[in-house]
Amino acid sequence: MQQRVAVKAVIIEDGKCLLVKKAVSLADRQFGLWEIPGGKVEIGEPLIDALHREIKEELGIRVEVHQPLAAWDFIQSDDVQLIGITFLAEPLSSDVALSPEHTAYAWLEERDIVAADLHPSVRADVLKGFQAVRVAG
Repeated sequence: MQQRVAVKAVIIEDGKCLLVKKAVSLADRQFGLWEIPGGKVEIGEPLIDALHREIKEELGIRVEVHQPLAAWDFIQSDDVQLIGITFLAEPLSSDVALSPEHTAYAWLEERDIVAADLHPSVRADVLKGFQAVRVAG
């Protein structure tokens, strides 16, 4: 079994979290769901650099990365264990330009996250992000 590392970001600004909708892909069981942006870390790439790169590639924006919110892992269908870390981040620019990986984006308030079409683990990470922002004041 191989292991790969991924990073994700809960991007929050003005009480809203930026979510992206996955494009349809027959190879991906999670297509069509809303998610938080991020992706795989390249060999030798620092985690934060990977997150900056992925956010720039997927959204065309820059972010300031804050603390980690969660660590997670799962077994992919191709016998690969994906190990990930989700970070809290805030945007440094607001002109989102989606990559072909996503079909839409939305800024949702915390109260809207409960009803959003999210994987339960993603919803939990987003709610942790809102909590961290409240604690930081």
